[in-house]
Amino acid sequence: MALLLLPRRFLTGSIEDVSKSTGLGDAFLGMIVLPIAGNACEHITAVIVAMKNKMDLALGVAMGSSLQVRVRVASGCGRGGATFSASRRAPP
Repeated sequence: MALLLLPRRFLTGSIEDVSKSTGLGDAFLGMIVLPIAGNACEHITAVIVAMKNKMDLALGVAMGSSLQVRVRVASGCGRGGATFSASRRAPP
């Protein structure tokens, strides 16, 4: 279990460093970049399985991984849009 936690701590700890050096926000890196990078292994698995001519499994893995990213991004965009529109309302 400790071997699984070390890369996670390294990755999440380095988000602050990347944010400072690139000027990208922590929220963008955490909600957009990190899920895409996290699902890269699933996409690679889908390609490998497709090369072995197991298309049903390849499609299942690829679609499941893509849906995970979409749900995370869409939920973040919805929250951000609601916050933005609420902050732009004229005072009563």
